[in-house]
Amino acid sequence: MPGAAARAGAGAAGGQRDGCRCRRVFEGSSLLPVACCLRLLYRPREAHSGSFAVLTKAGLLEGVADVALRLQAHRLLRAIKAFLQGMATRLAAEHASVPELAAALAVA
Repeated sequence: MPGAAARAGAGAAGGQRDGCRCRRVFEGSSLLPVACCLRLLYRPREAHSGSFAVLTKAGLLEGVADVALRLQAHRLLRAIKAFLQGMATRLAAEHASVPELAAALAVA
């Protein structure tokens, strides 16, 4: 049985290494943007302009986009980009001032 114990220990060590890699990806991020990003990744139907508007108002979209970028979540990043482009177009159509437009797109 010593071989089995050694293999079990090796598996646990492998899990720790994976945990370290995950920690590096999330390092510097607050829990809420990480949780929101993961939710959008695991529930892609929720990755829409309504959700992004709520995240923007809560000041979380920038953090979500940062985590998505580190995770190389291209589909989510494309959806966020489309939302921001739509927001810029809408603000321009409303003749928003340059400071208003810059403030709205600060997360880009």
